[in-house]
Amino acid sequence: MSSRGGPSPDFDPYFVPEDLDPKGKAGKAGPPGDELIRLDLLPAEVAFHVAGTFALVAGASVFVLFAVPVSSMLHVTTEPGGLWADPAEDWLWRRWVARMATDLGLSLLATALGLLLRRRSPWSRWGLIALGTVPLCALAGSVWIRYRGGAPPSLREFSDLMTHPCFGVFVYPAGLVAIWAACSRPGRTVLSPSYQELVQRTPKIAPSSSAGFRYGVALSLALLLLFWMLMLLILGVLAARGVIHSI
Repeated sequence: MSSRGGPSPDFDPYFVPEDLDPKGKAGKAGPPGDELIRLDLLPAEVAFHVAGTFALVAGASVFVLFAVPVSSMLHVTTEPGGLWADPAEDWLWRRWVARMATDLGLSLLATALGLLLRRRSPWSRWGLIALGTVPLCALAGSVWIRYRGGAPPSLREFSDLMTHPCFGVFVYPAGLVAIWAACSRPGRTVLSPSYQELVQRTPKIAPSSSAGFRYGVALSLALLLLFWMLMLLILGVLAARGVIHSI
């Protein structure tokens, strides 16, 4: 914490600039105690911990579940007479590779984001912002493709996918939830480097499972929807470019 004359910028929202002293005269109030600030930010801290645990467990589980069969199938495919040896079915092989590579890559990304969220790393804040802006960028690109005219059928199918009502009802609000969690006042403070020092100064305060648990579940569902949308987006781009025939 800083001195009475110069509060730290990271905790400015939690300082009262003016107050009345016991004699009724206006004067500068000192900063609140570390415990009060920590208790005020405890729901946000628990929410990020819950969402980080979910992303870490889900990402690691998906990677393990897909890595074993993928490695065995690749081994069989390289043998003579392996899978999809018929050149006419080469597109099936390319689609399978695209799906597995996307799933494995996104599972590693989710695992890394979950680990950063559990540690309340400042990098996780930028990860949430980037993940939340992907649906908005995809929506803008889809609208541009739809109304520019003369787009090939593959791009029109991609635009239809990104503007599907399912995306509008679930995915785009999930992106706003991720951005709000990272850019709100509690989110900016909890995911700042100074908050780690605050946690070290208040070792007796342990996060409870009730405070902020609902927000953590909501953020976890938002992350699940965003990673699902990101998978469809990657496969849709590959299909639009002609790398695969279908998602």
